[in-house]
Amino acid sequence: MSAKRCFFLTAAALGAGLGAILWAPPSSWGAAKGKVFDDWAIECEGEGAGQHCFASQVHAPKGVASTRILKISIGYLGPKGEPAAVLFAPLGISVAAGIGFRIGDRPEQVLPIQQCRQEGCIASGALDAAAIAELTRTGKAVVGFLPFGSDKPVAVPLSMKGFAAAYRSLN
Repeated sequence: MSAKRCFFLTAAALGAGLGAILWAPPSSWGAAKGKVFDDWAIECEGEGAGQHCFASQVHAPKGVASTRILKISIGYLGPKGEPAAVLFAPLGISVAAGIGFRIGDRPEQVLPIQQCRQEGCIASGALDAAAIAELTRTGKAVVGFLPFGSDKPVAVPLSMKGFAAAYRSLN
């Protein structure tokens, strides 16, 4: 793994609209849009049979809610309705480095950035059943990205408080 792609693990150790049309299976259509489970909220897009919902968490600097540092949404995506994470990072990050996502003690997953738009850069990746189980069991996850032109990564620890209940509500 190159030094740039390993940025997230180093930072984590030291600190101990979606870009495409997405489809969700009918099981998530009944999610309670707007319901909050501690540090996770349910967000839904579309209406009726076209609606898909996610458990989401937003990180912003204290006192500056209009400036988002990171947003993570976890739900069912793609034609098979598989669990996935969608990460929204700010503009000005290194596109080449991607966005790192580490769950518990599992190896870092570096997600390629799919596109950058006015609201930020978007990356997504599939989550297997073991990753979901680890998210609900260990309560540890960190997202990392590298600001463009910098060698100092940003690592954002996620609060997993309420994630298990929020994710269950999607079923």
